[in-house]
Amino acid sequence: MRMALTFIITAALAVTAPSAQPGPSQSPGPESRALSVWHGEWTYQGENYTTPLGPGSKVAGTMTGRPIQGGFASEFIYEERGASGSTRYFEVDFWSPASRSYSYIFVGNDGYVEQGSFVMQGKVTTF
Repeated sequence: MRMALTFIITAALAVTAPSAQPGPSQSPGPESRALSVWHGEWTYQGENYTTPLGPGSKVAGTMTGRPIQGGFASEFIYEERGASGSTRYFEVDFWSPASRSYSYIFVGNDGYVEQGSFVMQGKVTTF
């Protein structure tokens, strides 16, 4: 019995060992590299409009963008000032080869969360 168990364990390890080996190194495709247009330090200003969630106000802030995950995704950190004080946001954007689309996840320290998709066509990005 001990011999049979040893054989089964050895066979299982032999079958799984090749799949545990790292595959060839991949690099981001042109869709992922297109996100680099947003990398760097940015400043912005604008206006939030009055909604059922609150009054409108002027806002201003900074955004820092950089590549993450070997260039397959991009991270953005926002620091925004407005009538309600200072708010920080974190965003991750990425290209999904499976769905052939860009997606993002956006989270703020004020409890705001958003996720969705966007389109990049030439110099125009539409959320």
